[in-house]
Amino acid sequence: MALLTYILILHLLNVAFSNTCVIKNTPDYITWEEDLLKELETDYDAFYPPGENTTVNSSFFLESFSYTDKTEMITMKTLMVSRWKDERLKWDPEKHHGISEVVKSHFFILWTPYFGISNTDGYYLDNYKYNLKSNGDVSWQYKTTQEAWCSIKLTNWPYDVQECNITLNSMEDSYMSYSIQPSKHYEINFAFGVLEKKSAGWYIYDYKHVKENNATNIVKLTIYLMREAVGLSAIVVWPAFVLTVLSVVSLCLDVRRKVRLAIICLSVFGHYYFLSELAYDIPKQSNFPPTLLLYYRGSVVLSIINVLLTFSLDIICKLKSTPHNYVKLINDFVYDNKYRTYLVFPRWDVDDATVDSKSSSEDWVKFANIVNSIFIFIVVFAYIGLYSTNIPKQTIYHTGVDNKYLILIV
Repeated sequence: MALLTYILILHLLNVAFSNTCVIKNTPDYITWEEDLLKELETDYDAFYPPGENTTVNSSFFLESFSYTDKTEMITMKTLMVSRWKDERLKWDPEKHHGISEVVKSHFFILWTPYFGISNTDGYYLDNYKYNLKSNGDVSWQYKTTQEAWCSIKLTNWPYDVQECNITLNSMEDSYMSYSIQPSKHYEINFAFGVLEKKSAGWYIYDYKHVKENNATNIVKLTIYLMREAVGLSAIVVWPAFVLTVLSVVSLCLDVRRKVRLAIICLSVFGHYYFLSELAYDIPKQSNFPPTLLLYYRGSVVLSIINVLLTFSLDIICKLKSTPHNYVKLINDFVYDNKYRTYLVFPRWDVDDATVDSKSSSEDWVKFANIVNSIFIFIVVFAYIGLYSTNIPKQTIYHTGVDNKYLILIV
C-alpha cells in the first residue's frame, strides 16, 4: 500500500512540474522563422500567380553533360533559377525580430512557375530551395538530372556535329491545374547558359533557342555537339591517304616486276583492315552512314581494278605473237605525238634487266605503257572525285558560346 501511494505521488508531481523542467534546445531564430512562415501562409493562395504584371526571370544552366552516340542519349545536369516578386509575401522585419530573409529547402505550398524539359526520358530532382526577402522578392532554384534523345547524323563522321533538340515548356504550375477559375497570365524572361562546355569526346560548339510560332509556352532549344575527332581521324581518315598513295604509286611501277603486285596486295589488305576498324568504331543506329565508307568502297574497287590491270598487262608484255594493226596504229599515233612525254608516263624499256623475261615484244610493251598511262589518269581523277565528295573535313572549330535571351508570354 505504501509503495502504491509513493508511485501515485511521483506521478502527480511529474504532471504538475514536468513542463517547467523541459530543456529547450531550439534556437530562437528558428522559432521566429516558423512563426513568420505561418503568418505568410495565412490567406495565401498558391493556385494563382502574384498578379497580372508579374515578370519571372528564369535561367536554365547546363552544369555538365554526357553524350553517347551509340544509345543516342544525352544526360544533362541542369540548374534552374527563377526570380519574381510576390506582394503577398511581404513582411515588416521590425515586427519579426529583424528577419529580412528566409532560406528554406521546403516549406508551405508556394506558387512557382513551371519551366522545364518536356521531352525528357528520365528525370531526377536533386535538390531545391527557396529564398524569400521581406520586400516580396522570391528566388527558387533546383537541380535536376535529365536524359533526352538525340537523333544522330554521321555523314561527316568523325568530324560530325550532332544536334540535340530539347523542348522547354513554360506552363501554368501544377497547383493551378486543380483550380476551377481561369488562371492569370505572367511574363517570363528566359536565359540559357552553359557552365561546362566539354565532356568525354564531345564539346558544345553552339546552341540556339527559338519560340514556337503557334505556341506561347514552348521553346525549342538546340544544342550542337562537336566530336573531338583527333584520335579517330588518325585511326580511320589518315590511313585512307596512305592507301591512296600506295595505289597510285603502284601504277607507276613496271607490271613485269613482282614488287608492283606486292604493293597492290598490301593496299587491298590495308583496305580490309581499316574497314574492319571502321565497322567497330562507327555507331550503328544512324540512318545517315559516313561518307568515309563510300571513299573506302571506291578505293577498294580501284585497287581490285589495279590488280586485274597488273595481271592483264603482264600477260600482254609477254606476248610473242605479232600484234594487230590497230595496236601498231595506236602506238604510232601516241609515240609520234609531240606531247608523248606527257601522254605516256611511265615508259618501260623493252629489255629491262630487272625483269625475268627479256624477250618482250616492243609493240606489246608500248601498248601496255599506253593502257597503263590511261588508267593512271582515270585512277587519279577518280581519287580526286572521291576525296572532294567523300572524305570528311573539319570545317567547324571550337569557339566559345555566349548566353542568349528570349522573352516568353505565357
